[in-house]
Amino acid sequence: MAYRGFNFDRAETLASMERLIGIAKALNATLIVQHDAKDIAKLPAFPKSAR
Repeated sequence: MAYRGFNFDRAETLASMERLIGIAKALNATLIVQHDAKDIAKLPAFPKSAR
């Protein structure tokens, strides 16, 4: 599919988010969405976050 801009297709966006959540769960990882303040709060404070 050609690039048409951010969040062009809601169904594809939701499917992509579900895939990322599944990958994070499989890897026991924390998924951080950069524009979500709740997610940013999960990160350790500097300087620990720089490690």
